Amino acid sequence: MEDNPGLAHLDKARALLTDPQDGALVLFAEFRDHNEPGLALDQLADVAEAQRAPRTVWKELSAAAIVMRLGEGDAVYGDAVRRINEHLARAGDWEELRQLLNDWDPIGVYDPATDFPPDEYDCLSAPLMGLLAEGADAASVTGFLEHELSGHFGLDPRPARPEEFAARLVQWFRNNRPPTIEKATR
Repeated sequence: MEDNPGLAHLDKARALLTDPQDGALVLFAEFRDHNEPGLALDQLADVAEAQRAPRTVWKELSAAAIVMRLGEGDAVYGDAVRRINEHLARAGDWEELRQLLNDWDPIGVYDPATDFPPDEYDCLSAPLMGLLAEGADAASVTGFLEHELSGHFGLDPRPARPEEFAARLVQWFRNNRPPTIEKATR
């Protein structure tokens, strides 16, 4: 059973879960113990989705799929691999957004040398990602940023130049999105 190198990655992924003792992992353990690594991968991906697992989990799941030679085209496990890849890509987007916000640093507290505090602007991440995913333009993103800077942070937004940052965010998001089928056929 331990001859399958994918199992080591699955075990690491499980250990990195937000709740590695989640009751939903019983099925994962059964598949793992009965040398069904593909089923174990699929089940662990389900649990990771339910727990909104961090990027480290998705990286281990991806590594497991790679060493098990499973790809998105696999007839049985392709859907699980596709979900893993999508989560891994989205996790990268969230990390990039966090870095963009820290680089902007409208309240002037972020120290890039120590990456401290890394999460000061996380309160902006989910609403911004939502706006960007809905196709918001720079003016809408600017309005959101101005509102948050004045209402949440208690600052005059003008010195932070939210309109410039909003344009940068919109461009970043558009550059990171794969083309839709409609756009690809034009």
